[in-house]
Amino acid sequence: PAFNSAGPQKAANHPNYKVLDLPTDPDFDKEWYLRNTGQSKGVPGLDLNVLEAWNMGYSGKGVTTAIMDDGIDYLHEDLKYNYNADASYDFSSNDPYPYPRYTDTWFNSHGTRCAGEVSA
Repeated sequence: PAFNSAGPQKAANHPNYKVLDLPTDPDFDKEWYLRNTGQSKGVPGLDLNVLEAWNMGYSGKGVTTAIMDDGIDYLHEDLKYNYNADASYDFSSNDPYPYPRYTDTWFNSHGTRCAGEVSA
């Protein structure tokens, strides 16, 4: 059975609710944490319920979050226009540029992935 914490019936009762089209990002179907349909043998519905939030009119516009991790690729195409330099700091190097120190295997890319999930 599918996991459903909020339930579409509750979200649909929200006064600003309207069903939006799915994002056009070609990788959206791989982002199980945003919309889990069972891909990668996951549990359908066990995700962040972000579609319900978007359908209720929540976007996160004007919200600043902090990612405490191995750095953020703030020049990444998906992040650069929403990056807040005033709210960023590299505690490893003690400077205001939290760019990750990538390795050949992209070992230090976790913070960038987390920022992408938060900013979705």
